[in-house]
Amino acid sequence: LNFLRRISRTQCFSAASMTLVFRPRLPFSKDARAPKVPEDLLEEVSDKKVMPTWAVCGMFLLELGVWVGLYWRDYTVGTNIAIAHYYSFQTITDLSALRAPAQRRSWWNPFRAIVALSFIFLDVSLLINGAEDFGLLPAVRLGLCVLRLAHALLCIKFYGPSQSQMMALPKFLRWHLQQVSAVPLLLVAWAAVGWFCPYVFILMHYNYGEVRLDGPLTALQDTYVVTVVLKSLVLDVMFASRVQAGISELTACILFSGQYPLIFETYWLPPLKMGHLLAEVMFGGIALLYLFFDVRLDVPAETSPISTKVVDGTP
Repeated sequence: LNFLRRISRTQCFSAASMTLVFRPRLPFSKDARAPKVPEDLLEEVSDKKVMPTWAVCGMFLLELGVWVGLYWRDYTVGTNIAIAHYYSFQTITDLSALRAPAQRRSWWNPFRAIVALSFIFLDVSLLINGAEDFGLLPAVRLGLCVLRLAHALLCIKFYGPSQSQMMALPKFLRWHLQQVSAVPLLLVAWAAVGWFCPYVFILMHYNYGEVRLDGPLTALQDTYVVTVVLKSLVLDVMFASRVQAGISELTACILFSGQYPLIFETYWLPPLKMGHLLAEVMFGGIALLYLFFDVRLDVPAETSPISTKVVDGTP
């Protein structure tokens, strides 16, 4: 940290009129509090109609039922371990939505819909190529995913995010990069790699000798660019808080790492042995940058269109 303090006093990285601020900062120090949020910008990305408590409880009960149905498998069969591990990417990153501000929780809905659709295609693909057998459980899983898709679309219709909220997202993201943290740029870079190289990530997972898993899981892996990486980015930004975003990423890192003693063969036996560590390093590194470093894009005030009308932020 002392070394980083020394270099931060003498240099920064410039691009045109923009500079990258990078300096150490403790997570609960006075200057770690979230900056004041432009009131009009916050209103633009917030829900005009907040989901009532009864609807939120119903949504989480539905989510619980969906995940129980998806994870209900015979884990003496190795392929079920591989599929459940891929499910866990969604379960873990969805936890951020539980802590999201109520006025901006609707940003989870588009990702819920996309995930449900991608799981439907996964299950159908596995049934068609014979990696799974037709039966009651696959039918239940498909039914639950259709229910989740329909519920997510209804939530978008009644609660958001609306078109105007989505149009305001780029400006809100720019404010986050300037005033809160530029760490989400790492998630953008990770998404670019995942988009063009999904099969590389498949090679980091053992398929338990069932090569028919590879095709459907590669397609699913490509959708995770949106439903894991970009979802994490959007939910982190909606916190408007370095500490809260850091907690979300740290939680993901811990829960991903906790799977190693349970299914170590999944990481040790694939062609890219222990390559999965890249995911833990990514989530852990982002958490550390959020919590212990001030990383922001510094833009001169005269070039920034962000409003100066503000309300207090939260730590």
